[in-house]
Amino acid sequence: MHYPIGIMHGRLSPSRDGRFQYFPKDDWREEFELAKKLDFSSIEWIVEMENFESNPLFSEQGRKEIKMQSKHHGIKVH
Repeated sequence: MHYPIGIMHGRLSPSRDGRFQYFPKDDWREEFELAKKLDFSSIEWIVEMENFESNPLFSEQGRKEIKMQSKHHGIKVH
């Protein structure tokens, strides 16, 4: 039986500055593949002020890429 369990963005990437909750600006794409391999069903997206400009959520092209990754890996984004 599969239970829909998600993960917070950044938890599947190497820690940055000892933090466990952050937006993985360099690894966000890879987190979709890792989430699928670990049988998660969703990723909760993180927004940080310090990386606001590099967060793909805030550009049209970035949102298209997020949707493509989501569909390709079967991982929903919250």
